[in-house]
Amino acid sequence: MPTETYRGWEPWVCPGCSRAFQFSKAHGSVLQLFFWGVALLALYLLGFRGLQLFGAALVGGFVLTVVLAGPFDRVIPPRLEPYEAPFWKQGKQDKNLRLFPDERTDSEEDKQTDGSDPE
Repeated sequence: MPTETYRGWEPWVCPGCSRAFQFSKAHGSVLQLFFWGVALLALYLLGFRGLQLFGAALVGGFVLTVVLAGPFDRVIPPRLEPYEAPFWKQGKQDKNLRLFPDERTDSEEDKQTDGSDPE
């Protein structure tokens, strides 16, 4: 897949079958958990204990993820799964998010559909 044709928050469309795909949602979480576990185990074997172990593993796992996630993705690329729209795009026809709903309420809409003159 050429990277210049992929845009974030939009599906990647396969040119062969025209199906929409996205990268696996679990891939990043599993990768971070794996690197955090590696850091935890390595620091425990180095002699860190207690709160020092937890703090150093948190920082070490973050550093390992930042440094090794890119090369790791080249060795084991994330798998593609069918596209699922984000929760804020599901069921939305327009692309504008509104802070406040429309001024009209349901009772006003019912009155106007009855055919009576609103006064």
